[in-house]
Amino acid sequence: LSSSLKALGTEGHLKLDSQVVSDVLFHSWLCKSAALRPEWGSRENITRRNASGLSVAEFVHRFESKNRPVVISGAMEGWEAFQKWDVEYLRRRYGSKRFSVGGYKMRLESYLRYMVLAE
Repeated sequence: LSSSLKALGTEGHLKLDSQVVSDVLFHSWLCKSAALRPEWGSRENITRRNASGLSVAEFVHRFESKNRPVVISGAMEGWEAFQKWDVEYLRRRYGSKRFSVGGYKMRLESYLRYMVLAE
């Protein structure tokens, strides 16, 4: 790449030979020159919907098929797991089961012990 670069030294610019293609250089240029729409900087630019008023068909039509993000709230209300699942329940039921977390294999018992100590 360096043999294809022609440093002109004029006004601090670097001129590239027309045969050079560089993702690194293109990425820098793109980040400096890409137009940003004002709404992209808004904190609340993602649609929010409550699960009780959103059917599967509407979700697929309005969001999934168009690849649009949506924050869905209230989807877990009434789940039995909220009353039933706690650290002790998971330890009794699944403590000896091995799983992968962060690229490491460990028993759930070990992870739960780590999780409680990290609090």
